[in-house]
Amino acid sequence: NWSVDMKKFIQRVFNRQNDGDCGVLQKKSSHWSQFGALGLLIFIWLLMHILSPHFGNRFNQINILRHASVLMVATAAQTFAVIAGGLNIAIGASAALAAVVSAAVALEMGTAAGYAAGIISGIATGMILGIAVGYFKVDSIIGSVGLMAIARGLSFEITKGRPISGMPRSYSVIGMGHWGPVPIIVVVALVSVLVVHGFLTYTTWGRNIYAVGVDEEAARLAGIRVRFYKVLSQVMSVTLAAWAGVMLSSRVNS
Repeated sequence: NWSVDMKKFIQRVFNRQNDGDCGVLQKKSSHWSQFGALGLLIFIWLLMHILSPHFGNRFNQINILRHASVLMVATAAQTFAVIAGGLNIAIGASAALAAVVSAAVALEMGTAAGYAAGIISGIATGMILGIAVGYFKVDSIIGSVGLMAIARGLSFEITKGRPISGMPRSYSVIGMGHWGPVPIIVVVALVSVLVVHGFLTYTTWGRNIYAVGVDEEAARLAGIRVRFYKVLSQVMSVTLAAWAGVMLSSRVNS
């Protein structure tokens, strides 16, 4: 009896220790997933600063921020698709179509109309992809590949293979303008990403998109309109990609 009791006692001790170790590992994993990419980015920045004497100058840092701004918004666009349990292959093509539409409309009707047209093109193509994914059960990868082909074809048809130029000077304000020492495009990108974060984290719609991405059947049983949120996630994804395209078009003024 004594040996049996001792064996049970040792098993309980080791089980507690293993549970504690698992908890520590989970906490470490959670911290790495949250801050690992940021830490790696800071490390690379410091390494490049050491290796190149010109890397840290103001002009180069502003240029890097300008380049990263469009990528930030495009990444936020992909975030919607991934959180909803899918993948959007057409981010680049959607951005290109919006850039072409925006520049073409701005050339004829002015800057504001051009920006609005670019965003509307993203909403329209996002609705097509969302309905295909949400209501016709098309896999998001297959659907976005189809959208990519359509967007590329429309872009080529609009431009006829030639660059668009001659837009109003105000068209390049977002891409090349400054608020003091800070490029406007950087501020616009940061605001866009913060709005996306707030939408996904603090709104009911955002939390429901998370739920759909984790388990569609559980979300359906919980009363969440799965089809609606699959459509919404694709519309938001393509619209943000279109906004990134408008920003890029403003930056290159073409």
